[in-house]
Amino acid sequence: MNRETLYINNEAQVKSLEKKIDDLYNIIEKFIAEKQSIGDWMNEELTMNITGLGKTKLYELRNTGKVRSSSLTERKLFYRRSDLERLLNKNQK
Repeated sequence: MNRETLYINNEAQVKSLEKKIDDLYNIIEKFIAEKQSIGDWMNEELTMNITGLGKTKLYELRNTGKVRSSSLTERKLFYRRSDLERLLNKNQK
């Protein structure tokens, strides 16, 4: 790959490039999220990343019936995005 040094002296150009980078980042994030979900169902890793909750807390929420889960294999759990949204709305202050 050919590397060149790029000098940008115009603030508007810098802002434009930053916006393009942010847009690209959002596209990549959306693509990754789509690969980790099936419809309303998200895999456990994506669920943990989005909510900041760990496996233990998700287990507790499953066992108390606050969120539903399903699996395709014994090790691959999925959670409904709508259950998490409902729980957030219920806990809203």
